[in-house]
Amino acid sequence: MSPYKKECLFTLGCFLMTILLTNIYPLWFMFPGITKSYIMGFPTHYFLAMFIGWVCLIPFYWFYMNVSENIDREIEASSAPGGEK
Repeated sequence: MSPYKKECLFTLGCFLMTILLTNIYPLWFMFPGITKSYIMGFPTHYFLAMFIGWVCLIPFYWFYMNVSENIDREIEASSAPGGEK
């Protein structure tokens, strides 16, 4: 598979994963009791949105940046003079 295609598919997959992790609002409809409790002084639904948005996505973005950087190096190596084509 070409590095460009690999990068496109990886970016699309990460985009979909980010959408799934950040759009957790259906949880409030599936579990309505979650809006009535508190965690660390925050309403539970606010705390979960902050936790997933900040703590869970940071390692995911770190993984995304590292893999993207490796794919970019592959692209540079393949487009350099005398590189594999």
